[in-house]
Amino acid sequence: MAPPTFMGLTGRPLSLAVSTVATTGFVLFGYDQGVMSGIITSPVFNDIFAATKDNSTMQGVVTAIYDLGCLFGAIFILTFGDFLGRRRSMMMGGTIMILGVLIQVTSEKSSTPLAQFIVGRTITGVGNGINTSTIPTYQAECSRTSNRGLLICIEGGIIFALVVSIGIIWLPESPRWLLSRGRDAEGETVIAALRGLDVDAKETQLQKQVIMDSINASGYGSKKGTPIKAVFTGGRTQHFRRMLLGVSSQLMQQLYPAEINPIKTRAKANALSTCSNWLFNFRKLSHPLNLSTPESFAVSHPSDNSKVIVMVTPVMISNIKWGTYLFFAIVNACFLPIIYFLYPETARRSLEEVDIIFAKGYQEGISYVKAAKELPFLEDEEIDARAREFGLVGDGGRVGVGEEEVEVEGGKFG
Repeated sequence: MAPPTFMGLTGRPLSLAVSTVATTGFVLFGYDQGVMSGIITSPVFNDIFAATKDNSTMQGVVTAIYDLGCLFGAIFILTFGDFLGRRRSMMMGGTIMILGVLIQVTSEKSSTPLAQFIVGRTITGVGNGINTSTIPTYQAECSRTSNRGLLICIEGGIIFALVVSIGIIWLPESPRWLLSRGRDAEGETVIAALRGLDVDAKETQLQKQVIMDSINASGYGSKKGTPIKAVFTGGRTQHFRRMLLGVSSQLMQQLYPAEINPIKTRAKANALSTCSNWLFNFRKLSHPLNLSTPESFAVSHPSDNSKVIVMVTPVMISNIKWGTYLFFAIVNACFLPIIYFLYPETARRSLEEVDIIFAKGYQEGISYVKAAKELPFLEDEEIDARAREFGLVGDGGRVGVGEEEVEVEGGKFG
């Protein structure tokens, strides 16, 4: 029996196709900001949108309104992401972005161009907020342990939303989402296709069982989705702590939330992390900006911290000169001890191993960073045994999930 295929692809080629579509979508924020930095003070732009001419406040509003739309998109995924799934959310996000762009480019001087342009930017932001809340989760759930971090980190490239909204049609849904919704046959088909194996292969069935154990241990084994209150629970799965790690990590980078959170709360916790990202972006960008100087063009950089640089760099260079660079060096250095002591390492770990790290830390009363260091790298065959050892999988009893306990029928999940 041949391995299942999507787009005629299986194994590594299929994984690369998933990564390519994910990559094209996530960088669209940087592309938009780069375009705006180049046109916001140009005579042609100011001629059509007269209110932006020599008006740094209005220029800031036009630039920052995009981030406000992104915040709304992230809130949408926080509410409906579990119901829609990863693929449909990405298709929706790409389509909304295309609609927003069309509204922007059809703004005409003879009508009310600035109002239309702002509406278009807000709609484009909604689509991008949906994508940035969904794509890291989709990428993490479809990637192998060995290359997951690299694939999410390279999510950058100059390709358009059309690739995301159309390309995802022929790609598989996240196997973890499918299994969490009770669609077992589809889930194991995707697992087999991503690994280039037969559906009945031992490795396929073992990976399916490992994922099912994780789903049931987190209390997500139903079609109802996750209530927002589940994000604020503790216990062996440490939902609240892991959500806080993901949200705070958005001040430094964008990979961590999709890896650190468990299947039950991954979509909602990642959406909350993205909300914090866009909320801080809007606050940074909505202040009056002087975009008439060359230094201000740093807004084209897509990283989160660049917004702060845009706000303060011209003033700091004028007043403290070389001290500006020393200041930013110290700020970045301050991140190092925080990351080292508070953030467990996830490199080369499967998403299910990360669950075991937090269960080990909770049960043994040690820091989760120490738990990650002490736990050896596990094969699929070892994950089930460790999950039982730390109470994530029961032997015919009950399993602690957050603040609750869940009855287990027959001892073994799946």
